[in-house]
Amino acid sequence: MRVPTITASARPSPRQDLPSTAHKINLQDLELFHVYSTTTYATLSLSTTLRNFWRIAVLGLALNNEYLLDLLLLPTLRYRSIANKWSATLTTLKRCSFGDVPVKEGSFEDWIFLIQGTRQLRDTLGWDASESSLAPLFKFGAERWDLQCPSTSAGVYGSDTVCEIQDRINAQVEDLESIYIYTETINSLRSAVYYSVGLEGTDVFVWLHRCIDGFLPLLERSTQKAQAILEHFCVMVKKAETQWWLQGWANRIMSEVYGRMDEEHRAWICRPAEEIGWVAPSG
Repeated sequence: MRVPTITASARPSPRQDLPSTAHKINLQDLELFHVYSTTTYATLSLSTTLRNFWRIAVLGLALNNEYLLDLLLLPTLRYRSIANKWSATLTTLKRCSFGDVPVKEGSFEDWIFLIQGTRQLRDTLGWDASESSLAPLFKFGAERWDLQCPSTSAGVYGSDTVCEIQDRINAQVEDLESIYIYTETINSLRSAVYYSVGLEGTDVFVWLHRCIDGFLPLLERSTQKAQAILEHFCVMVKKAETQWWLQGWANRIMSEVYGRMDEEHRAWICRPAEEIGWVAPSG
């Protein structure tokens, strides 16, 4: 029997910033579309502004772009999968772990690739994107960027985990340019974690975006100091894991990076590992 279809291009849509592509939505896609527009969108951010952005602006664009629509339905599939696991656990009264990130979902290197891709988007649209459908996202990102600005909280801390790694880097790194990059990265991380009471998943990517020009190139070269700083970044990720789509990533990143570190620098990450409850593999 032929499955009924609905042509998305026949529907009225808001202003578009992506090329229109006529396509058809089958019943399974329509079901996922309904789940997204009624439930999933509200789990993607703690901000009302961003929730409305995902519910209205992004949906309007997705209805006219097949590739974007497919991407939009992916988190709904993942969300339903996790929700079903929780339901089964509550029903059977068994304890189950939902914190493991499947290998097929990629690695942290995928995050870096996507973040670097935003450079082209930023250069194309410029910082003034008020006329774009992405305006709410840019505005929210700018607000969180300002919140993470080191000048707003520099010097607030006494003794903390990131102060320890800063002292170690100062004692071992002689190149002034590298010291400057490491210091700026650590200060921005300290500021971001300081505001952890209101931390949400978007803040994780805002912090990574701050590091595009200096820190990420060092990270791509796999310098041991950069790897150690990234392990401290896992503390920030862990604090943002109140949102389902980030759950498990702190431990996943910690494990991936730990495998690339030498014995000396592995000793640098004991405190962040303890803070997120991660245990190094034996042997």
